[in-house]
Amino acid sequence: MDAQQWIVAALALLIGAGGAWGGASWWFGRKLKDAATNKERLDAARHLASQQAAQARKQIEMLQQEMAEMRLAAQRRSQRAEAQAHASAPAPLPIFGATGPGELPGDGFPQTQILPRKR
Repeated sequence: MDAQQWIVAALALLIGAGGAWGGASWWFGRKLKDAATNKERLDAARHLASQQAAQARKQIEMLQQEMAEMRLAAQRRSQRAEAQAHASAPAPLPIFGATGPGELPGDGFPQTQILPRKR
């Protein structure tokens, strides 16, 4: 081989290496750009999700406070109603005697009286 063939072979090798480097640079550059875009999109989604989670926690906390207030108000109302019921309880009627209308004597049967038949 003479010097001219060596120069042509070296130039062909350099041109081939440059073309391979350019093709790989373009191919992997595209992949890296896509990966960077995907990472930015995921970071934005993660940030949005964390903001929504924080907002949901605040809403849950507010709802729990409201529920505690409502329970306390309901408890106060029931205590007031109980106090009013005890204060305005009706006096026992004398027709029932010692037992009230819903109470039964010890044998389980209410006391009855047989009346004569009217003709």
